Amino acid sequence: MSEYPPPVADFLMDTEVVDFHHPQIQSLAASLSGRTPLLTAKNCFDWVRDHIEHSY
Repeated sequence: MSEYPPPVADFLMDTEVVDFHHPQIQSLAASLSGRTPLLTAKNCFDWVRDHIEHSY
């Protein structure tokens, strides 16, 4: 049983598109992890902002 209640658990599953067990993803996740959940969220936001093309 997941530690997260539905529907959150549905979005945290490993899929063909989202392979969070991949070593590169595990490494990136570890590098973004902060001392607090808020710092982790900020690190994730900053990484996406700086590395994922999302605007025209």
